[in-house]
Amino acid sequence: MAEGEPTAEGETQAQGEPQAGGELRAERRPPDRPPDPPSGRRRRWIWRGLAALVALPVVSLVLAVAALQTGPGRDTLAGLVEGAVPGLEIGALEGAPPFEIVLSDVTLSDPEDVWLSLDRGRLAWDVAALLGGILAVEAVELGALEIARAPVAETPAAQPVDKPDDGLGLPSAPPLGLRLERLAVERLSLGPALLGERLDLSIEGRLAAGDAERIDSALRVLRLDGEGEIAARAVYLPPSGRLEAEIEASAPADGLATRLLGLPGAPPLSLRLQGAGPLIGWQGDWSFRAGEIADASGQLALETFEPLGLGLSGQARLAALLPPDLRALLEPRLDFALSASYGERVGLVLERLETGAVDVTGFADLDLT
Repeated sequence: MAEGEPTAEGETQAQGEPQAGGELRAERRPPDRPPDPPSGRRRRWIWRGLAALVALPVVSLVLAVAALQTGPGRDTLAGLVEGAVPGLEIGALEGAPPFEIVLSDVTLSDPEDVWLSLDRGRLAWDVAALLGGILAVEAVELGALEIARAPVAETPAAQPVDKPDDGLGLPSAPPLGLRLERLAVERLSLGPALLGERLDLSIEGRLAAGDAERIDSALRVLRLDGEGEIAARAVYLPPSGRLEAEIEASAPADGLATRLLGLPGAPPLSLRLQGAGPLIGWQGDWSFRAGEIADASGQLALETFEPLGLGLSGQARLAALLPPDLRALLEPRLDFALSASYGERVGLVLERLETGAVDVTGFADLDLT
């Protein structure tokens, strides 16, 4: 049989390979794979390089976070923070940085001595929320924070004075949504060097502006001796420009606020502001009372934003706050209305000031350029 001709089984003989009967038999071989063209190899190396570039910072971040969970890693972080803030000393840094940071025995000093101390503080936030454009702080909690006095500051170098803006536009939501679910200060102690006597307060609050649709804030400040309180709440809706606000404050008779104001008889004090409506043209009702000797009430209006313009009007019974020989000037009541604007110039217009004895109008204009 000739070489290369098919056999009875349909196979092809190959030269040099014996079959039964001494015949040669062919064997099929897969064709050799052609070498990759240079462009294909180059593309694979480019993709591998890009993958490495992406993976490197991710792996580095994971390793850094893992290192911060160890004692030496947290000590290193505390040292870096101390080096960045003059006079700062951190007794211990614990928690699970950067997701939760717990500080203890923190002090701030100046050339004279320690002026601020904190026994314990905690910051917790949701890192994953940043992917949704929200800085979500779950808690800022402070234990006993004491500010003994104002720090002694070095004389700063003279800085050029920036020219003020032409006006203030409508406030918009921040580019990164902010949500503070809990603010708590168990004890804030202000030393006598600040207000003339020691003052101990507790603070609770929240701030939320997560999706640029609603800004909701609340704050409550309470004296720990049970005398005096400030409570405030505001809701602003950027899409509609609607603002709802309420503030209430009270101080006891013979309290610190009364003494700082120098009111005769040191009466108890109360203040209230409440209003709701569009931000431009917003109006709120306010009232003030100083025991039985003085009271006032009226309206506060946000008239414009460019430039910023405010209006205040109302009636007041204030004669008892003046020396006896001057009380007739404000009797029986004071009826007033004034407006103020701020831009490149500060303007004050006294539209009405009337009592039984006086009737005054006027204006003032101050150029800030």
